[in-house]
Amino acid sequence: ENLEWVTNETNVQRAWAAGTHHKLVGEKNPLSALSAKQVRIIRQLLAQNVSMNSLAQLLLVNPETIRKIANGVSWKSLT
Repeated sequence: ENLEWVTNETNVQRAWAAGTHHKLVGEKNPLSALSAKQVRIIRQLLAQNVSMNSLAQLLLVNPETIRKIANGVSWKSLT
C-alpha cells in the first residue's frame, strides 16, 4: 500500500521536497490586501517620494504593508 499516516508538518515537508507544493504569492494569496496593479502604482509613487503613511491611508492598509513593498520584503515576485 502506498499510503502512510503522517503529521501535517511531515506532509508539507514532503510536498516541498517533491515539488508538488506551490506557495500562494501576490494576487493568488487569498489574504492579499492589494492587487498587482496597486503594488506597481505604489512603487511608482514611492519613487516620486510620496510618503508611505500617505499611501497606507489612501489604500486603507497598514503602513507596514507599504514598508514591506518598499523594502522588497513582500511582492518580490512582481517586477
